[in-house]
Amino acid sequence: MASYYRYSSQSKGTFTVHMNDGEKHQIEKWVERYPNIETGGDLFGAWIDDRTAVVQFVLGPGRHCRRTGVSFFQDIDYLREAGSYLTQKQGLCNIGQWHSHHRLGLTRPSGGDENTVWGNMPNLGLDRYIVIIATITGSYYTSSYSHEEGLSVNINPYLFEIKDGRRSNVLHGTFQYMEQNSPFRLDKAIQNKVKIGAETTNDVKRYPKRPHGSESHEVLAKIMKPETAEVLPMIMKPEAKSHHHTQSQN
Repeated sequence: MASYYRYSSQSKGTFTVHMNDGEKHQIEKWVERYPNIETGGDLFGAWIDDRTAVVQFVLGPGRHCRRTGVSFFQDIDYLREAGSYLTQKQGLCNIGQWHSHHRLGLTRPSGGDENTVWGNMPNLGLDRYIVIIATITGSYYTSSYSHEEGLSVNINPYLFEIKDGRRSNVLHGTFQYMEQNSPFRLDKAIQNKVKIGAETTNDVKRYPKRPHGSESHEVLAKIMKPETAEVLPMIMKPEAKSHHHTQSQN
């Protein structure tokens, strides 16, 4: 399906998403499970300003999600339960969603993706929303004698924004990765909660321990304004993060 809204290539880099390596790993593992069909989930974190976001926890697909080669529908009940816990109990914000275009070669949101996001944002009271698109290159096969993986998962962030009631150009942003896992990923209570109703969960990747503490805290301290440093991740109002249902379609 053709894209109805122009992408701003000149603005690439003006929109930045900070994310831990461990959360990137989570997306990669979910995408690798479905190399020829779509999968997806949701993004929880905080907005630092209107061009900077931090993804602190990536939610995967629920048990009753629906998918085809060109579409993904999240399990609404799973998103409601897990999302409510992350927003109300952990103080995170639902700042976007992610899904795969597997081997389709489409690294940006499709026309169907755009229509769904633009249509949902006003109903959810949102003026900014992130969509991460994952794609696959390489090959994969298994046999009773061997298990070989040559898949490469690439992810690209896009910003949908409504200003003064008007839809802005969709911005193609960049990632700034922080080492190791997000503190939220390492929280056992969160791990146990999001397993309930999940289709699959991934192991938490282990990284060498840093000698001087968490890079996440160091990076966030640098990018946050002083007046917001004490309230991360409570930057958006909880009521602005209603649950959403998104579709990828080409």
